[in-house]
Amino acid sequence: MAHLIEIEHRDGVVILTLDNGPANLLSRDLRAALIDRIGACGANAEVAAIVLRGAGECFSTGVDFADLDTPPEAPTLADLCRVVEDCDKPVVAALHGRVLGGGLELALAAHARVADPGSLLGFPNFAMGLMPEAGATQRLPRLIGAGRSLDLIRSPRLWTAETEGLEPLFDLIVPDSTVEAAETLARALAAQPERQRRTRDRVDGFADPAAFQAAVSRLRHDLEGQDRPPDQRLIDCIEASLIMPFDTGLVFEEAAVEDCRDATYSKGLRHAYKAIHRAPNFPERLRAGSTRIAVLGVVGGGPSGAGIAAQAAAAGHKVILFERSVEAVREARARVAAGLNVLNLAEPAETVLDRQVDLTEDLIRLAAADMVIEAVAENPQTKAQVFAALDKVVRTDAILASNTALLPIADIAAATNHPDRVIGLHFHTTLAPNPLAEVIPGPGNAAATVVTAADFATGLGRTVARCGTGGGSLGEAMLCALRAAAWFAVGQGASPYVVDRVMTRFGFANGVFRALDRQGLDVALKRLALLHDHDRYPIGFSAPLQRLVEAGRTGQRTGIGFYIWDEHMAPHEDPDLADALALERHGGAAPSERQIQLTCIAAMANQGAKLLRSGAALRPSDIDAVMILGHGFPRPLGGPMKSADMAGLFNVLQELRRLADAAPDIFDPEPGIAALVKNGDDFEALNRLGRNRRTLPE
Repeated sequence: MAHLIEIEHRDGVVILTLDNGPANLLSRDLRAALIDRIGACGANAEVAAIVLRGAGECFSTGVDFADLDTPPEAPTLADLCRVVEDCDKPVVAALHGRVLGGGLELALAAHARVADPGSLLGFPNFAMGLMPEAGATQRLPRLIGAGRSLDLIRSPRLWTAETEGLEPLFDLIVPDSTVEAAETLARALAAQPERQRRTRDRVDGFADPAAFQAAVSRLRHDLEGQDRPPDQRLIDCIEASLIMPFDTGLVFEEAAVEDCRDATYSKGLRHAYKAIHRAPNFPERLRAGSTRIAVLGVVGGGPSGAGIAAQAAAAGHKVILFERSVEAVREARARVAAGLNVLNLAEPAETVLDRQVDLTEDLIRLAAADMVIEAVAENPQTKAQVFAALDKVVRTDAILASNTALLPIADIAAATNHPDRVIGLHFHTTLAPNPLAEVIPGPGNAAATVVTAADFATGLGRTVARCGTGGGSLGEAMLCALRAAAWFAVGQGASPYVVDRVMTRFGFANGVFRALDRQGLDVALKRLALLHDHDRYPIGFSAPLQRLVEAGRTGQRTGIGFYIWDEHMAPHEDPDLADALALERHGGAAPSERQIQLTCIAAMANQGAKLLRSGAALRPSDIDAVMILGHGFPRPLGGPMKSADMAGLFNVLQELRRLADAAPDIFDPEPGIAALVKNGDDFEALNRLGRNRRTLPE
């Protein structure tokens, strides 16, 4: 354990340097070693004070994320913080770089803090439904009050040490020489013991109790009606710091920490985080590396093509964008410029545009590109023409990629003489806050082609997921299952509005039918008709869509679909919808809220299992990542496959069997689900990486 801490003696001051990897993680062994060293310093009469610092580029980012799923091993971080705070000799934390989560809690337990102005502070684990676990909810308000404490812990961004309102956290803010300044301060505290104060004994943040309570009440009111358990528990803990003794407040916080860790809300968020970070692990990476894309070609200057061009230019790629006419080139330039403005670059958009982007009507200019992305309309004939033309002008070693979300890659590739270099690379909403790109390998793609396409998208800030459908994204298949299950619930007696209310309470922002209205029912039908192998998916819901479209009900755009949309684009229930859909009156009891939720989750889990069986999806967690990032699946639910696990895969299987006779295309259970249940497994067992990856059992 000794190697985790570097020890330096400076004439009565001991410098303890955390040295546990680039993040200085507060592992169990480091915690134990630090407790041991602080105890030894406390017992050594020649030691007057202690300075804590981090090796490398940060102080500490706290505990390892891998350790957050289970209760911490002793000694815990809370144990360490207690030892630091109760040390008879002054302990000063010298902070630089990232000071996050448990690292910030350790700093709060010190008797004084010296920070570099660029130090970054925050509690990123709170975004995964996890409370600070070592007294931050009790120490932080004692220094900066309730409002700033709540803001800092809940913030999705990191704050610098110089952020307004954080001044009481630090005794000194000095650039570059925090260790020397901390050493000087430690000596001063040792010489004047009356200046040494434990954070638990501070009351600066309680100076205005009315303002303290007002901040608590304001946030509590703002969150009324929202299902956000960690926020509610955090508010309670911050309030407890004012009204409870410190030790009682710690016990209160400990209970909240355990409750949040065990809650499905946090389990779903933690799974979502892992799924998103796991998705880029493609099997092709074991066989090949990637080739650098210096020059990107883009065909099509519409919103998609211009968005891709803007992102590539912002990332430093040279871009050649082809359009068919002078007018189209002019419009494409305006779109690329607008996209660069959206990206908020450090230099003017026009400067980047002039330097990085070449817009042309001459297709031959694409011969300089290392990869060309086609971003024209979802029309098979148009795409075939584009790729046939590209095949004649691009280099033989260049990658040809289609931005299609629906069409078969093999058919597109067949228009070329080198189909093995044609791949699908679908960017979900190119400039909106959606970081997903799906890599859809074509027939015969070399591993290097797949990896190069994935790494290019990653370089643009995208999370990549591998979609082995041969055409059409993973999300399209899953949406078919969700919509089919929702329509099945309508057939069982629930109105579309009840289904939407149930799914909205479950976490879906627009339910199912309201989301279809927003997309456009005619658009949904067209996409379904173009979707590769759509006959393999449950598409019975297309019949009611067709009836509504034929009646002129195409959704939000025209003011009426499943809903009536007013001039403010707000939806209202339509009393005539049942007649428009020719719904039969249902005599039995309509399904309950729980039944509707389970029916939808079971249908998606079943479809996900089919995608796993076919090889379209590598892992259940890839499906979850695609649905969360690309299709608005509620992150706290973890994705459809994780939701099935948390509902209990046995319960999901029972629901599938119960409904299979009524709608076999939706609910006939994929045999692998029964095999997992029989083996005592769930979908999580199939989420391993690399050569340890397991496939769906027979």
